[in-house]
This record gives sequence, C-alpha cells and structure tokens, in this order.
Amino acid sequence: MRKGCISNCDVCPDGTTCTTCSSGYTKVGTSCVSCPGNCDVCSSSSVCTTCSSSWYLYNNGCVNPCPATTYISGSVCAPCPSNCDTCSDGSTCTTCSSGFRKYNNQCYNPCPVTTYADSSTTCASCGSNCDYCSDSTTCTTCSSSWYLHNTGCVNPCPATTYASGSTCLACPSGCDTCSSPGTTCSGCTSGFYLYNGQCHNPCPAQTVISGSLCVDCPSDCDTCTDGSTCTVCSSGFRKYNNQCYNPCPVTTYASSGTACSNCGSHCDVCTDSTTCTTCSSTWYLHNNGCVNPCPAATFPSGSVCAACSSNCDTCSDGSTCTGCSSGNRLYLGQCYNPCPATTYPATTTTCSSNFCELFCKVNQ
Repeated sequence: MRKGCISNCDVCPDGTTCTTCSSGYTKVGTSCVSCPGNCDVCSSSSVCTTCSSSWYLYNNGCVNPCPATTYISGSVCAPCPSNCDTCSDGSTCTTCSSGFRKYNNQCYNPCPVTTYADSSTTCASCGSNCDYCSDSTTCTTCSSSWYLHNTGCVNPCPATTYASGSTCLACPSGCDTCSSPGTTCSGCTSGFYLYNGQCHNPCPAQTVISGSLCVDCPSDCDTCTDGSTCTVCSSGFRKYNNQCYNPCPVTTYASSGTACSNCGSHCDVCTDSTTCTTCSSTWYLHNNGCVNPCPAATFPSGSVCAACSSNCDTCSDGSTCTGCSSGNRLYLGQCYNPCPATTYPATTTTCSSNFCELFCKVNQ
C-alpha cells in the first residue's frame, strides 16, 4: 500500500481516490475491498474472475480440487456431461451418477436404444440390427426393416419361416417358403410335396406325386399313376381307358363291378361284348350285331334290320318284296310257290296275271 493512499490501495492521485488496488483487492466505489480466498482478480468481494496459481474458478470462487461433476479446464472447473460424477473432459464421463449407466462416455437411465444394462454401472451394445435386448445374444425388438428370429435379427426371414409384423414365424410343417398369414405354402422341403398351398408326405388321397407337387387324379379316381391314368376308381365308378365312369360311356358296357369293356364294332349300347342293343349312326341292329347294309331277307327299319316277308330275299318294307328266294316267284310285292290262282309263271322269278300274254305264249 502506498503511503498516503487509502487502505489497500497501491496507486492514488490523492488520499481519497484510488486508481489501483493492491493484489487480492478490488475497487468498489472509492474503496478497495478484499476478493474471495485464493482469488487474484475479482469484480466484488463475492465474485472472483481470476484465481491464484493452482486454484480454479468455480461458481465465482476458487477451489482445488474441482468438485464432483466438474473437471479442470484451463483455470476453471467446467461441468461434466449430464448425470456424470467424474469426467476427463466435457464429453467423456468416467463415472456416472447413482442410478445411471455409462455408454460411449455418456450417462443414461434407462440404457439407450440398441443397448442393454450389462451391469449396475454400464450399458453394452445389443447384437447387430437390434433395438432392444436382454443381453448381447438375446434380442427382443429388431431395428426397422429387420425381423426377430431365434433371438437375433435377420432380413429376409430364413427358409421355413415368413415375415409377420416384425417377427419371423414358422411356416407349416414341411414347408420351405410361405406367405403371411403362414397358411399358404409356395415351396416344400425335401421329401414333401405341394398341394393346395400345403406340404404333404405322402400325397393325400386321390392325388399323385408329380415332381415337387401332388396333382389330382382323374375325376372319381382313388389311386392313379399320374394326372391322366387311374388305377383304382372310387366306389360306384368303373374304369375304362384309365378314366372312371358311372355309367359306362357310349360303346362300352359294365363288364364287372370295377371295369367297363368295349361293345362290338359300331355298337353304341350293349349288354356284353356280343349283344348290342343300339348301333352307331348309319349302322343297323341285326342278330345282336351291327351291319350296313342290312343282309338278305331284311330291310332297314329305323335303326334295325327287320325281316322281309316269307320267302323274300329283298324288300322295301315288311310288306313289299322286291326279290324272292330261290324257287319262289314275285307277284304284287309277295313271293309264291306255285304262282297264285289267276296267275301263271311269267318268268323263273315272277308270276303274271296278263292273259293276253299267256295266250300269246300258248299259241307261239
């Protein structure tokens, strides 16, 4: 203090006015007042601005060491990250406050997304693409566009599973690929065969294996070798040409309880292979068979060959003969032997009633 200056003043123009206070003092009005402890420069008796060497500015005072939740930054105590008790700088925590856990040098409660509480003081990373987990190998919720499968996260869902929301669920048994809601299979695992969106081994009744599929047997067929060849028909049906029928198709008949067989040639309906009841178009029923034309002594009558009149070889209908059998003569559409009364044998095949003709023949 300079002699003649006011108390604690180093420089003064007179005894009442100070221009420079002594170290550790600051000018307030016309007086020099004491700074806080260990303070070199202050703005008032309670606000330090520069601390003494090895002391650090904190809350307007000077401290050494810096208190909890702060760290030395030059000549001041600066705050640690939020919820941090000790730190090495403003972004690197070394010890978190009670109830908080450290992860990537920061403090959290709860642990942040993609991490889990692996101890009372730290958080650790979940597995890849996992938002929430109970430990490093057990995910409970995957990140967006990833699906939970066997406690891990995948994209896409693996074989034999399908994506349902954020989870991979199992396809039906034997199914390699399927779509939501998991009831429709599009591909089967080895040894199984696809049929109507499901996988089977063996194929269900009335179907047969065709490559990786079960395909339907022909209609009304119980077992078959492929989609067009039946080996055993369903009850009430009979097999014909590897297909099943009830009744037997046209041109066949029921030859047993399980089979149809062919009728005779040109026959549409028959009771057995030698007994036709209805012939095909343009053919005529005759003696249980089918003919075209009708044989001698018959004529077409609808779909059958009907008998001509007695001793008639050819006729246009049942009452009009056009040619007689040997030893008989034709007269007025009928056959006679001998010629009838009032007629005579005009030729070896006809009778005539023309007397003029007879007279001429007698007188020749």
